[in-house]
Amino acid sequence: MHSTKHLLMFLFGIVIVLALVSFAYSLGIQGPFLLDDFSSLQGIGAYGGVQNSSDLLRYILGSTGLEWSRSFSYLSFLVDDQYWPSDASIFKKTNVAIHLIIGLITFLLLYTSIKLKLDNNKALVIASFASLIWLIHPLHVSTTLYVVQRMAQLSALFVLLSLLCYVCALKTKSNAQFFLAVFLAFFFGSLGFLSKENALCVVWLMTWLDMTLKPIGYRKSIYKSVVSKCLIFSSLLLMCLFTYSSISSDFNFRVFNQVERIQEQGAVLAKYWHYWLLPWGADTTIFHDDMEYRVLQGYALKDSSWWVLHSSIILVAFFVRKKHILITFGIGFFYISHIIESTLWPLELMYEHRNYLPSIGLALSMSCILYEVFEYLKYKKLVLVSYGVIFLFIGSLFIQLVYRSSLWSDYKVLILKWSYEHPYSLRAQSSLATLYAASGMVSLSANTLEAAYSKTPNLKLRLQQLNLQCTADIETSKLVSLSLEDVKNSYFSSGIIYELEASTYHVDCIERYLIGLDYEILLGEIETMKGLSSHERYMALFYDIVGAYYTKKKNYSSAVEARIKLYNTQPTIDTALKAAEVFLSGGDIKMSKKFLSIAKGYYDGLWYDDPLRESQIINLENGINFISSNK
Repeated sequence: MHSTKHLLMFLFGIVIVLALVSFAYSLGIQGPFLLDDFSSLQGIGAYGGVQNSSDLLRYILGSTGLEWSRSFSYLSFLVDDQYWPSDASIFKKTNVAIHLIIGLITFLLLYTSIKLKLDNNKALVIASFASLIWLIHPLHVSTTLYVVQRMAQLSALFVLLSLLCYVCALKTKSNAQFFLAVFLAFFFGSLGFLSKENALCVVWLMTWLDMTLKPIGYRKSIYKSVVSKCLIFSSLLLMCLFTYSSISSDFNFRVFNQVERIQEQGAVLAKYWHYWLLPWGADTTIFHDDMEYRVLQGYALKDSSWWVLHSSIILVAFFVRKKHILITFGIGFFYISHIIESTLWPLELMYEHRNYLPSIGLALSMSCILYEVFEYLKYKKLVLVSYGVIFLFIGSLFIQLVYRSSLWSDYKVLILKWSYEHPYSLRAQSSLATLYAASGMVSLSANTLEAAYSKTPNLKLRLQQLNLQCTADIETSKLVSLSLEDVKNSYFSSGIIYELEASTYHVDCIERYLIGLDYEILLGEIETMKGLSSHERYMALFYDIVGAYYTKKKNYSSAVEARIKLYNTQPTIDTALKAAEVFLSGGDIKMSKKFLSIAKGYYDGLWYDDPLRESQIINLENGINFISSNK
């Protein structure tokens, strides 16, 4: 009866926590789609929505039918809507639900793992408190309420399920149950990888768990011994492959090199610690490109000194492992989970969502420390003080969660806050200028862009200014121009491509503000920018824009050149069809047939039916036959 009463109270507590967290996040679900949401979701409506199996496979597996990267995450978006544009709140509600589920899975994983080392009561308290801290921590708002970061959520979910299955495998005495648990661990790990590539860290985390949390006197069966050794081998092999792949990767599309990235990650990881330990008033945002500005200003070497702090933390964790193995495990969990995204790989320097999984380790370590403090205060007969400390700590985290979630309901407030706290973020300042322009405050928009350009001279900002000048009335004193020297001195950023596309609608106006170059020279200078050629996606977008521009001008020779470059950069059915179309428009039937044949070859290679592309091929073939018959 006593245990039943406690179980019911515990379950009631879980319901209350989930309800409170749901309420906090509900304050932010009315916010709009942001940034990468559009590039990830607009493919849903590219062909009128996902209405059949062909549409489904085309969206989640790309034009080749073999683009498995993040395919499970794309599939999950279709649970919310099969058409685009859509309502962001539908997707955000699902993200919140996933966040709650991960909170429960986190508890189960920590509880079953801690029981390998501690008694049931201690395991229950520490796991509950760690899961609670993780669930209500305001750092996760920018992951949970940013729709596209469902990829990070699903990756974390499946990594945790994989680890939970492995813990069950360690505890089971049945060979059949052991193999089932190992199979499920592999299965969930695979789903994690299909959600986001950073789920590969599950191999290292599983090895870390195997090394640190096995109970004293634990006896392996021959099967468990083999699996344990395979894990160690797999971890070493994965580390070698990751290191080799990272070292041989191209950093030309970044403003930093590999050494500078490693140096700057010391400061980035320190910021993550700060956001976790002191979330009150932290300058959290989805815009952290101001870290690139630090590299450009030569701060990378100075910021590398933060690695001394991280080395010290790891050393302390190592030395306390015998008395406080859970703290050691938690800190190791944090750093191991960051290996892929916060070391050698040529990713952008910083994003808060990268802490979604790693912060579980910090939550565990924090919970263990607070448990020790709680027990000490109880020993000193300061029970009320101990409960008061916990209540204030949890309460302050929840208040901050409510505050940050409510901010996400109002895009204007968000952008104003982020741009104020990150004056050197090109994206934050550009977004603020766009907001001002959309609100009719053109003068403020121009001032914001000019101020940002004076700090971080980039062609994206200047093109945005020129587009603004061509679409709104601006005082003569605030008009700016773009010189050839300005273009040559700029570094590549993805925003240049999107502003360039916008500029094609008013080229004549843009050319009035160009000094020492015309629009076509501008296109040529952008094409040769360091970094663009190293990024296939943006290079393809660039050639697509250029091809459309020359086709509109009926300059078919230049349009053909751009379409061929587009195909060579990204050889797919779609780019082959675009090349065939432009050749047909220019009257070159032979080359049009050649690229149509290439498109047919890609189509025949698809492992699923695609009626839409089939109709595109037929229409183009009919056009070729019609023109050929009339010659």
